[in-house]
Amino acid sequence: MAVAFDFMNLYFLNSKEGWVVGDNGAILHILDGGETWKLAKIEEMRRVNGVQFAGKNRGWAVGDVETIHHTSDRGETWSRQYGPRTMNNLNGVYFADKKRGWAVGQYGTIIFTKDGGNKWTLQKSGIGNELRGVFFISTEKGWVVGDTGVILHTNDGGKTWTLQESRVDVNLHSIYFANAYSGWIVGDAGTILHTSNEGARWIVQKSGVKNNLKGVFCAEDGTVWVVGEWSAIIKGEPSNTTTMVSVAPSFCKVRWENPMISGSTEACR
Repeated sequence: MAVAFDFMNLYFLNSKEGWVVGDNGAILHILDGGETWKLAKIEEMRRVNGVQFAGKNRGWAVGDVETIHHTSDRGETWSRQYGPRTMNNLNGVYFADKKRGWAVGQYGTIIFTKDGGNKWTLQKSGIGNELRGVFFISTEKGWVVGDTGVILHTNDGGKTWTLQESRVDVNLHSIYFANAYSGWIVGDAGTILHTSNEGARWIVQKSGVKNNLKGVFCAEDGTVWVVGEWSAIIKGEPSNTTTMVSVAPSFCKVRWENPMISGSTEACR
């Protein structure tokens, strides 16, 4: 059985282990630094748009029609959580700790939980753009990105949001900060933005691809990873994160733990 995915987002615990999510409820658990890819699926989700873990075991995945799922066993099993019934698609999720988290989506939707996802409430974004990515460096300071170059910033845990200038008009999908100052945003048409001053100024970086880029993550060792449509995977080395290099593997040569994927040829792009 040949399988190819549009990757929507990713999250790494460290340089060896992480998750990539995408179409058809797919969650790929990455082990051994990418040597082993273990496929899981959330049958209730048509598409998994965002994933994030708070620690090694507890994680959240969000998708279309306000679907939210939670795992407490490192992604082996997933259970449903329920939002405030907006029924809007959710595109990104981030937990600042094991209790406080945010998810973002259609029509400027931002929802917040302070109890690990048992109850979600709406926050006011002030805009109607589709929001696609969210990141917090503390329980108070965070960013949200979305369509037509939108970047929102909060210093009070989402009670108020203000716009930052992106200088681009493409849809932005994902954001990640390595520390309080240095962060990356990725978006359509191979767009990568970088800031070194908390988002006061965002600078375009060359990605070398035209794919729509969906997810970005900075591992503990400083490596920046980017994933996107048509199995795009881009890497920035810790010593030179201003230059991104495409490192998409041939998925015929990756060791899959799910035998239904072994030997796939359509995924080799």
